[in-house]
Formats: sequence, structure tokens, C-alpha cells
Amino acid sequence: GGAYTAARREGAALVCELGVADAFGSTGERVRCRFAYSCDAVGQGAGGAEGRMGFVGALVVREVAGAEQPPPADGALMREERGAGVYDPQADGEEYRVANLAGGISLLLPLELREGARNVLTVDWTGGGGLRYQADRKFTALDGGVNTLEL
Repeated sequence: GGAYTAARREGAALVCELGVADAFGSTGERVRCRFAYSCDAVGQGAGGAEGRMGFVGALVVREVAGAEQPPPADGALMREERGAGVYDPQADGEEYRVANLAGGISLLLPLELREGARNVLTVDWTGGGGLRYQADRKFTALDGGVNTLEL
């Protein structure tokens, strides 16, 4: 499998994307998730004076690499089975939430990001080849940089 991450900070908003791909399945399926945070969500405006950003929402994209059509109806991405939870959580506590979604996808995310703190975003997915993938994006700065990406 493979994983990637990207992020963009514009004013009060930070959007981080984390993706995993099934290299062993025959369909080239992959999952991308965009996590959106904003200083406005914690009442700070664009300056983010206290270095905090609140969770605004997430967008999950289930797709086949290089295809212009939706994933096959019988593929791993389209199954109704929800994710089994995150296999190896890299963070916990009351500020973190797990979302188990259709297609065998689980997300781990904080409700609030803090400048200088260890922030973790996770996507866990079982691909069509039967292998389970987990990607963790760890970062401390709220500028879009990343400290580590683990698969």
C-alpha cells in the first residue's frame, strides 16, 4: 500500500488531507480524507492568538486511482460494512473522536488542534486485497507542516 499527506493554511483555516491506497488489490482503490479546522471555530479569528483551531468537518473520497468512474459496486470501498476502529491509535483522550464509516473506513481526529502540541490525524482502511492500512499524520505547528507520516 501507499500513503500521502498534504495540507494548506489560508488565514483562519487549515485543511489537511491524508490518503491510503491498496497496492495489493486489483482495482487500484484508495481513500482520501480532508480534515478542516478553523480558528473561527474556537472564536479566535484569523490570527489564532492562542494557537488553537476547532474541527469544522471532514470529507471522505472513495475512488479508483486514474479512473473517471465511481468505484465498482462490488469493490471494497462500496461495501456497507463500517470501519472496525483504528488498529493502533496514536492519540487518545477526550479531545479525540473515532468515526467508523461505510467502506471499512475509520478516522481518528481531534476536535481541537493546538499549536506546539502533538496533533494526530488517522485514516484506517481495509482494502480490497484484504490488507488493513493505517496512516497517521503527526504535527505540532498549525502552518500546514508535518512532523511525521506513518503507514
